[in-house]
Amino acid sequence: MKKDGYYSSGEFARMAHVTLRTIRYYDKQNILKPSYVTESGARFYTDEDFARLSQILLLKYLGFSLDDIREMTIDDSDYHFMENSLNIQLKLVRDRIEQMQRVEKAIQDTTDAIRSHHAIDWNQMLDLIHLTGMEKSMKNQYQNASNISSRINLHSLYSQNKQGWFPWVYEQCQIHPGMSILELGCGDGALWAQNISSLPGEVSVTLSDLSSGMLRDARRAIGRKDSRFSFEAFDCARIPHEDRSFDLVIANHVLFYCEDIPAVCSEIQRVLTPGGKLICSTYGKKHMQEVSRLVRDFDDRIVLSAEKLYEKFPDVEALAAADPEEIEELVRPCGLGKSKAKDISACMKMLKEQYGGKVPDDFDALLKLPGVGRKSANLIMGDVFGKPAIVTDTHCIRLVNRMGLVKDIKEPKKVEMELWKIIPPEEGNDFCHRLVEHGRDVCTARTTPHCDRCVLNDICATGKKLMKAEQKTK
Repeated sequence: MKKDGYYSSGEFARMAHVTLRTIRYYDKQNILKPSYVTESGARFYTDEDFARLSQILLLKYLGFSLDDIREMTIDDSDYHFMENSLNIQLKLVRDRIEQMQRVEKAIQDTTDAIRSHHAIDWNQMLDLIHLTGMEKSMKNQYQNASNISSRINLHSLYSQNKQGWFPWVYEQCQIHPGMSILELGCGDGALWAQNISSLPGEVSVTLSDLSSGMLRDARRAIGRKDSRFSFEAFDCARIPHEDRSFDLVIANHVLFYCEDIPAVCSEIQRVLTPGGKLICSTYGKKHMQEVSRLVRDFDDRIVLSAEKLYEKFPDVEALAAADPEEIEELVRPCGLGKSKAKDISACMKMLKEQYGGKVPDDFDALLKLPGVGRKSANLIMGDVFGKPAIVTDTHCIRLVNRMGLVKDIKEPKKVEMELWKIIPPEEGNDFCHRLVEHGRDVCTARTTPHCDRCVLNDICATGKKLMKAEQKTK
C-alpha cells in the first residue's frame, strides 16, 4: 500500500525524467536506495531522494564513474548537508567552465601562432597538453570539499560561540583605514567574505595560500572587482615580500600545518612593520582528542589532520621509546600492524641514535632505515627535500610501459634506472606525480585505457595502436 508523501519507482522515474531501468540500476548498485520498501518488495521514494538523484546525475554528467559517485555522495537529508553538497557541486561546475575557457584560449592562441608563423611552437603545444590535464582530479577536489563541508557543519552545529568564529576573529584585528594586511593560509576567504561590509575602503589585503584552488574560491567569495584584495600562492615559510611590508599578519589555524614553524615565525616578524601585529589562532593540546570523540557520532567522512599515532607519540624521541605493542595497536587499521610497528620502532631508534632525530636527505642513508624501500626513499627525496627522484609505483610502471618509454619491464628498480636515462633530474618527481593523476583518471588499470580522451594518444605506443584499430572498425 502506498504511503502519503512517497512515490512509486515508476512515478519517481517519470518525475525525474529518467528511465525506470536507471532507478532500478542505482538501487542495485547501492547508489540510490528507496526510502521505503513494502513486504511485497515494492519500492517508494521521497522528495529528499530527488535531491540525492540530482546530485548523482550531475556528478555523472561531470564525468565521474558510478564507483566514484558511490563513495562521494552525501547520504543525509538534513538541509545543512544538502546545501553544502549543492555548493560543492556548483564549485565543480564553475571549475570545469573555467578550465574549459582556459583550454579554449590556449587552443585559439596556438592556432593563431601557427597561422602567423607557419610553424609549430612546441613549447606552446606542451603548455596546451599540461593545461588539458586538470590540476587535480575532480574526484579529489570533491572529496576534499566534502571533508571541509563536514568540518564546517561540525563547528556550526556544536560551537558554543554565538557570535561566530570569523566575525570574532575580524573584531580582534581592529582594522583601520590605511592598513596593509597579509593573511597566511586564507582558504576560501571566509574571514573576509563574512565581514566585507565592515572593511574600510582604504586598506590593502593580500590573501595567500599554498592551494591555487583555495585562492580561486576566495576570489569568487570576495569578488574579482574588489581592488582592495590581491591573491598570491606561496609557502608561508618563504614570504615573497620586502621587509616591513605589512601592518597586520593573520595566521588563522595555519601554524599547526607548517613543517618549520620557527621559519614561518621568522618570516612573519621580517615582513611586519615596527609595532605591527600578528593575529594567530591554533589548536589546543587536547583539541584533536575532543574532536575525535565528537566525530564518532557525527560524520565518518571527516578525515582528521592528526593521526592517533602522532597524538600519543608526537616526535621521534617518543616513538623511539615506545613499546612496539603500543605502536601496533594504533597502526593496526592500516593493515600488517605487527610488521609496521616493528619497522616504525626500529626506524625511530635509528633516527634518534644516528641522525639526532632528523630524517637524512641522502638516498642511500634513507634505504638503510628499517621499513624504507626505494619507493619511500624517492618520495622523501622528492616531496620532502625537493631533490631529484623517480617513484616507480604501479601507475608509473603501467604507464611508461604502455607509452613505450620502457619495454616490458615490470621490476620497479629496473624501470627507475631506465627512466633516469631519459627524464631530466629536475623533472623526475613532478613527472611521477603527473603519471599518478593520469593513471587514475585516464590510463586506468582495471578498465581499457580511455585513449579517446587522452592528450598523449598521438605519441603513446598503446594509444596509437588502439586508435588505429578503432579507425579500422569504423
